[in-house]
Amino acid sequence: MIRFFGGRVMTLANGIETQDIEVWTEGSKIVFVGKPKAEELDGKVFEREYDLKGNLLMPSFKNAHTHSAMTFLRSYADDMPLQDWLFKQIFPMEAKLDGEKVYWLTKLAILEYLTTGCTAAFDMYFELDDYVKACIESGFRSVLCGAVSGDKSNLERLENNYLKYNNVDPLISFMLGFHAEYTCEKELMEGVGELACPSSVVTSILPSKPIGVPCVIRIKPTIRESGNRIRVQLNTRKFQKLPIVLVVLRLMDFIIPAIAAIPVAAVINWKSMMTNN
Repeated sequence: MIRFFGGRVMTLANGIETQDIEVWTEGSKIVFVGKPKAEELDGKVFEREYDLKGNLLMPSFKNAHTHSAMTFLRSYADDMPLQDWLFKQIFPMEAKLDGEKVYWLTKLAILEYLTTGCTAAFDMYFELDDYVKACIESGFRSVLCGAVSGDKSNLERLENNYLKYNNVDPLISFMLGFHAEYTCEKELMEGVGELACPSSVVTSILPSKPIGVPCVIRIKPTIRESGNRIRVQLNTRKFQKLPIVLVVLRLMDFIIPAIAAIPVAAVINWKSMMTNN
């Protein structure tokens, strides 16, 4: 058992309030949070004890959108339009990566995460076996995000990865998802929706049957990309007025619990958007 004492603790149970209490852990679990009584400490043997010396102990941060192995491309090309940056600078360099390079670059990224108090990441990249190996060896928690793109032929790979990586280690999990609405064919997004919730049909606002598994959806990186490609594929006036996040969700034929990898700030009247347009 490990004891943390002598500092302020922010549990987030009461917002950002801090308390003069202790935290004890055992293995991967927090087993005590509070101010121990004298009899609870009497004769107690801890494997390690850390005096916080007045510092703050709080839950760690989680990075909700990472491409961890891209540490080697930091500041490689700056101040460029996104399409030129991606296609002329980044993609050619990424084509040189292999599993071993992804492994070591991920180790570097994890060191950077930990120095900033980040202990978990939602990662969207490739060479997954090597990425997972680096995370497990480092004791770092990660959610692999499906991040497929292209056409529906990638659905089988997505499903296989979901089954494989959700059973590899307690630190690792895998969520269904696709890269972005502007890099996916319409049939691929429909297929991801079917994988996530095969029995769901939208009749009004919410599916009438139980929701299956969550998806990760990357939405609206720039105004130029936002929805242009998928709206062209749909070619219907009904979808031209909808915010792209609703276009994608409606296309997938159900409202899913989703993590927007790039947040979209909007106040939406769901009923009018989904039924009246």
